[in-house]
Amino acid sequence: MTATPYATMATVRAISGISTSELSDDEMSGILSLAVGLFNSEVNIEIGTGMQEFEEMEPDDDNSAIWWTKHYPIVDSDGDGAITSADISCYDAPRREGPTSIDVSAVTDPKIGKVTLAAANNGPVYASYSYSILPIDSQTFISCFVFYCAYLCWDRLLALAESVSMGNMSVTRRNYFKDRYDQMKSKMMGSMSFSMVNSNIRMDSDSDYFDDPDAEEG
Repeated sequence: MTATPYATMATVRAISGISTSELSDDEMSGILSLAVGLFNSEVNIEIGTGMQEFEEMEPDDDNSAIWWTKHYPIVDSDGDGAITSADISCYDAPRREGPTSIDVSAVTDPKIGKVTLAAANNGPVYASYSYSILPIDSQTFISCFVFYCAYLCWDRLLALAESVSMGNMSVTRRNYFKDRYDQMKSKMMGSMSFSMVNSNIRMDSDSDYFDDPDAEEG
């Protein structure tokens, strides 16, 4: 794996400073593959995910093979480290009507809920999938992932040589990127929490309750 859904191996090498003589491309590829699944699981657990079952999708105006989920971003629900057609199930009817599954070609853009079916479909189309509850600042998210990869890669190197001997002294090597990952993750969580508060304020201010002087609490 020379590229992940979030960053390339070259980016991870540039940030971590790890050369191919320290970790080969094959070794780093294995770490990156593991990192995607672990990172998705850890972040999804902390930011929270929602699940929709048999939600009616929105059709695309120009292409009948393209349909849109009402909630997004779509997340990796099967833990394989990638967001693919396996992370969403589509049907031709709601559950109560005994639906037949519809083949999905790809989750074309999980960030905005864009899904491409295997064939044109005039609908309706219903979908079951998981999505991120909180909005994600993509650049902060990507930076957090890169530091996570650098942290795992350095953990591998430090495990091979946890200390360095200097004469009669032995110096323990510290994984600096663990600290950088924790800092970036805190920043990411903070920005997402702020976005959610603002979103809730906007939702409250748009409520009909504030426009109706006769509204009463139910």
